[in-house]
Amino acid sequence: MQEIPCTVTIAAKGEDIQKIEQSREGIDLVCVIDTSGSMRGEKIDLVRKTLMFVLTKLTEFDRLSLISFNNDAYKLCRLIACNAQGILELQTHISAL
Repeated sequence: MQEIPCTVTIAAKGEDIQKIEQSREGIDLVCVIDTSGSMRGEKIDLVRKTLMFVLTKLTEFDRLSLISFNNDAYKLCRLIACNAQGILELQTHISAL
């Protein structure tokens, strides 16, 4: 058995994906991130890369908040709209993990 990471996109035949994407409701996504010592190195790097990828899939209608935890939980940022300015702010928070 072998695991192969991949991304799958599903689209209905004949549908205008851009029209559907523009008409959908936004989501509020809260990511809770383990920043304990066991996450050092490759693990936290993978979390950063994954969060950066998530940012590419969110639209200006979506909002993202980041919470870190070790012994206690810390709100790194409120729900931030994923417009151009918000993405820059979120990228700063993600890079600082």
